[in-house]
Amino acid sequence: DADADEDADADADAKPGMLFIRLQLLAPSPHYRASSREKEAIHAVNSIVYERSKQLASKSTKKEQANGIANLWGIRDTVLTVQHVLGSILDQIERFISLCRWSHPQKSAHAMYLYVVAYLVLVLIPTRYVVVAVIWVQFAAPILKDKDPAKSERGDEEVKTASMIANMWESLPTHEDLRRYYASEHRAYRDFQDKSLVQQSRRALLHGVWKPQWEGTCRLRPASARSVGSAADWPERYVILQGKALLWWHSESSLDAGDAPMGSLFLQGHAGVSPPSPTELAELKTAGSQGIADALDLALVVFGKEGHLALSRSRTAAPMLRQAMLCSSTGATRDLLGKIESAAQKDS
Repeated sequence: DADADEDADADADAKPGMLFIRLQLLAPSPHYRASSREKEAIHAVNSIVYERSKQLASKSTKKEQANGIANLWGIRDTVLTVQHVLGSILDQIERFISLCRWSHPQKSAHAMYLYVVAYLVLVLIPTRYVVVAVIWVQFAAPILKDKDPAKSERGDEEVKTASMIANMWESLPTHEDLRRYYASEHRAYRDFQDKSLVQQSRRALLHGVWKPQWEGTCRLRPASARSVGSAADWPERYVILQGKALLWWHSESSLDAGDAPMGSLFLQGHAGVSPPSPTELAELKTAGSQGIADALDLALVVFGKEGHLALSRSRTAAPMLRQAMLCSSTGATRDLLGKIESAAQKDS
C-alpha cells in the first residue's frame, strides 16, 4: 500500500499544471467612428503583417515546392506571393505615374532630360543600329572583360550608378506614401490650429485677469549661481510685467494652473536696467559662439526690490535684487526695456 501511494504521488507530480483562460471578444459599437490616429495604427499593423507574411513565404524550401501535397497545403502562401507580386507591379505603376505628375520635381526633371536624350539618339541614329549596338555590348562584355584594377574600379562605379538609379526609382512615392504624407501634414496642421486656439484663449484670459503691459518667454539666469558657463543654459521662464511688478513662472501652463510665481521684482524707488556684469557678459559671449546670434543685444539686466507689492506690504524696506534675462528677439528686448523704464519712472 505504501508503494502504491508513492506511485500515485509520483504520477501526480509528473502531471503538468493546467491554466484555464476565458476570452471574450468585445465588438465596437457600429456608431463608433475611428479617429485618424487609429486608422494610421491599423495601416501600420497591416504593413507589419504584410512584411511578416512575405518573410514566411520566402522561407519555403525546395522540397516543399516540389511536393504536390505541400503545394496544396501551401496554397495560402501561393496566394500571398501572387498578392505581393501584384502589389509590387502596382507600386511600380504608381511610381511611374508619380514621375509623370512631377510629384518629385527634381527626379522628374532628370527623367525628362534622359527622355530628351533618348529621343534625340533615336531620331539621329537609325533604330536598327541602336538595337545591334545594345545586343553587341551584351555579347562582347564578357569577352572583353579585363582584370585591370582601373577597369575593375570603373565597373564598380557602374554598379554604384545602377544602384543609385534603382534607389532613385524606389524612392518615388506611391499613392499610399502620398496618403500617409498628406495625413501627417493634416494632423500637424490640425495640431497647429488647436495650439493656436489654446494660445488665443490663454492670451485672452491673461489680459483679462492680469492685464500685463508685457508678456513672453525669456531665459533667466539663476540668481544663486556664480557661473553658469553659457547663457544658452539659462532656463526658460514665462515672464509678465504687471504694473510695477516683474513676475515669472516656470511655464505658461504653470500660470494657467494658478501656481504662485517663481520669482518677482518690484520696480519701485531705485529700479531700472543696468549693463551686464563681467560674469554675465562672459556667459553671453559664450552663448553667441554656441549659436544664439546677437546674444548681447537680446540681454537685459533688471534691478529692483524683492517681492511683489502684495507680498511686501508688511516690510518697511525690501532688499535690492537684480535679474539677468535673455529675450527671444531684439524687438521683444526693446519692447520690454521701454515698458520697464516707463514703469520705474512712474513714481520718480
